[in-house]
Amino acid sequence: MSSVVVKSITKKGRRDIFSVEFDNGEKFDLAIDLVAKYKLSKGKKLDTNLLTDILKEQRIIEAKTIALNFVSYKQRTKFEVEQKLKQKHYTESEIQKAIEFLEDFGYLDDKKFAKEYLQFALKQKKYSLLRIKNNLFQKGLSKDLIDEVLRDLQVDSQEFENAMNLALKKFQQLVRMNKDNPVQKVAQYLYSKGFSWGLINKVVEELLGNEEYNS
Repeated sequence: MSSVVVKSITKKGRRDIFSVEFDNGEKFDLAIDLVAKYKLSKGKKLDTNLLTDILKEQRIIEAKTIALNFVSYKQRTKFEVEQKLKQKHYTESEIQKAIEFLEDFGYLDDKKFAKEYLQFALKQKKYSLLRIKNNLFQKGLSKDLIDEVLRDLQVDSQEFENAMNLALKKFQQLVRMNKDNPVQKVAQYLYSKGFSWGLINKVVEELLGNEEYNS
C-alpha cells in the first residue's frame, strides 16, 4: 500500500487552518480539527487511502463553513443553500451533509422562513398574496408548504387592507391629476401588483360605496 509523509505543517494566519505539505510535493489546507483528529505532524506517515478520507472530510467541513456563512447574515431556504454550494462545485453528498448540519443546529427551517417572509412581505412591503407566493416559489419552497403557511396565518384580511391602502393612494393621485375613469385605472393598477380580480372587485365596491372617496 502506498503512503506519504508529512514534510511540513504550518498554521495559516488567524484562521484555524493548517497548510500541510507531503513528501510527494502535494499540499493541502486542512482544518485544525482534522490535524488534531489524525495527529498530523512533521514526519507523520499516512497511507494514501487514509489521506483520501481526510481530504473528503475536509471538503465536508468547507461545505459546512460556506453554508453557515451564507445563512449567518440573512435567512435562507434549503434551495438557496443548495444552489450556493452547487456553484462551488460540491457534490450532492457533500451538500446534503451541509444541509443536515444547518438543520440540526436550527439555522435552516423552510417553514419558519416562509412564515417570517410572508408576514414581512404583507405588513412591511404590502405585497399581494400572489406576489408573495411567486417569490417563495422562486426561493425553492413547495406549493404545499406555501399553502400550509397561508392557511395557518389566515392573511386574507391583511391582503385586503394592503390592496385598499394602495387603491386609496392611487385613486387620490388620479383625482388630483383629473384623470378619467379613476376607479377603472385603480383596478388595473392593483392587477399589475398581483392582486386577484376577486379582491380587486371588493376594493372597487368599497371605493364606489364610500361618499368620502367620491366627493
